[in-house]
Order: sequence, then C-alpha cells, then structure tokens
Amino acid sequence: MRFIDLAPDEEIEWPKVIAVAIPCVVFSCFVILGILSLFAPVHHPVPVNVTNVTNTSEIIPSWMNASLKSRLMNGTVVEVNPTPPPKQQIFNPYLSGVRNMSQDFSWHRENVSGYKDMNVNVTVWGWSRFHQVKYYSDFWGKYIDQFAPEDKDYLFVYVAEYMDGPNQSSDPRMWAFGSSSFRLQYHGYLLDQTTDIDPVSRVKELENTPNFNNDSWIRPFDTFIEVDQVTGARTPIDPQWIRMGRSNARNGYLVFLIDHDSDIRDYSLNGNFASFGTAAWRLS
Repeated sequence: MRFIDLAPDEEIEWPKVIAVAIPCVVFSCFVILGILSLFAPVHHPVPVNVTNVTNTSEIIPSWMNASLKSRLMNGTVVEVNPTPPPKQQIFNPYLSGVRNMSQDFSWHRENVSGYKDMNVNVTVWGWSRFHQVKYYSDFWGKYIDQFAPEDKDYLFVYVAEYMDGPNQSSDPRMWAFGSSSFRLQYHGYLLDQTTDIDPVSRVKELENTPNFNNDSWIRPFDTFIEVDQVTGARTPIDPQWIRMGRSNARNGYLVFLIDHDSDIRDYSLNGNFASFGTAAWRLS
C-alpha cells in the first residue's frame, strides 16, 4: 500500500514535507493542552504575612534581593515588605533645636577679650521627682518636711554650663546664662521655677546625688553659698560669670512644680541663650 501516489520517475521533496508537518504538529499540541486545562484543578496561592513568621530564613532565601516585592514558593505567595534601615543622623551640638539629655548645646567665640578662642557648652544631664522632700533647717538644726501641693510633684532638673578652649595659657571669664534662661515645657505651656525650695538648704533626698563634676553633692544651679563667720547665716550668691575649664562649671538643679499624674516623657527643658541660639532637652 502506497500513501503517496507518485509517478515512477518522481522523488519526494522532504524539505517541503517537513516545513508543512512541523506547524501542524505544534498547533495540534496547543489544542490538546488547551482542552486538558479545562479539566485541570485550580490551585489558588495563599498569601502569607512575613511578620507572622517566626523564622523568615526558612521561607526567604538569604540571596534574595530585598527590593523584590513577592516570590512564589511551593505554591504560596510570600509578600516581602522590607523595612528600610533608619537614617543615621549625626548630632551637631552647634545647632539649635531639640536634643536628648547629656547632649550639649554649644557655641564658639573667637579671640575672647583678646586672649583666646573658647567653646561654651550647656547640657541637661539628669532629673529627680518627689512629692515630699526634707530640707535641713539651720534654725532648728534638723530636717524639715516639705510637701508639694496635693496634685503636684517637685521636679529637680540637673543643668550644667561650662566653657573650654584649645589654649590654657589664659583664662578669660564670660557672663553666664543663669537660671532665668530656662523654662520647663509641658504640652505647649512654659512653666517657671518654684520658690518652695530654699536655695541655701540641703535637700536630704539629693545628698547622695553627685554634681556634674562628681566632686560634691548637687546644689541649686548657679548658686554659691556664702556663710557668715560670726552668725553662721547662709546667703545664696550668684557670681554671674564662669571661668575656663570643666571643673569651673556652673551646675546644679532647677526646681519646678509639675502635675502628679503627668508623664515625664511630656516634659522638656527649654533654654534661651540670646543670639547664640535656643535648645530643648527631652527628659525621657
């Protein structure tokens, strides 16, 4: 039996046969696959939240590019939303603005009094909070209880101001910024310092709290105590200036009355330093 009737002297042109046969075979395969797909079961991918996965290394390979949004793994779509790393900000003490405790606010002065350059630094380095304190009375010779109002607390904020410079051959003085340069901010309100605590009296709760230079216990800010050699009377003195060197820092506490049920994270100490700038220190 012959499938192709050819003349005795005629030969089969195989290139033409192959050129016609290949498209027919490919088209037939696509038709068959299309028919079979109508009867195949449908698998819906299940989204998985990566944040609920304990060990993401089990589902996310280490070599994967973090910029990829999703990846199909074992029939499961894994949505990847990488958190960008936080931007690293370099703290600059010479800029005005908000800062954390123990971060200085600084300014630079050149050729001060014709002697030398110097840097001035102000910082807030701690705080304490009490509803009741005990202060030492020279008159009674004992500690006396001092209570804040029923719905208030005493907040002691520790402040230091000092100056330094590259040349130790001279020691210029500078008029300092005193306690009146500071206010306590709370929800947009500025609070003045309280006068409840006598600046000449020792506060028992702070007698074990060192000052900025760790050479004595902390005392009221910008205040020196002058003791009369005859009567023993103690008088607070504000020298109004500071001298070169960290050991000559004006440091101590400022006292404010704050709400008893308030959160310390809502407070900041604001400082106004005239033309040199302003700063605010978070107390949390």
